[in-house]
Amino acid sequence: MTAFSIDQQVSDLGIQAIALVASGIAVPKESSPELDEIIETAEKALVAATDPKTLENEPEFKAFLAVHAQLGKAANSEVAAPETLLRLLHRGGRLPRINPLVDIYNLVSAQTRLAFVYADCAPCRSMTTRSI
Repeated sequence: MTAFSIDQQVSDLGIQAIALVASGIAVPKESSPELDEIIETAEKALVAATDPKTLENEPEFKAFLAVHAQLGKAANSEVAAPETLLRLLHRGGRLPRINPLVDIYNLVSAQTRLAFVYADCAPCRSMTTRSI
């Protein structure tokens, strides 16, 4: 079984993370018309509720930059994944479509301003610990 840990430097900043390990999930390659409709409706609501000119002023995205500055990263060049998704949505009228699982968590990420990551752990079975 894979274990997850938070690097001490990240933990010292008060950052918390949650990891979920699920096995035996088959991700379909194609979406369903029902899921497409749900995502499209949510995308329209997000476009109406957000302004790309003011995204950088949202508290979650300001906090992202502050944390990266504390970690010594180039804060001006770093952009939070949810902010990037919202900018893509405004630019193209829809979020990128990858597969149903990624499409759902990209939508939830844009809605909640939280970053989500999916990783297929099967190729790295020999790794027993992953650090955030």
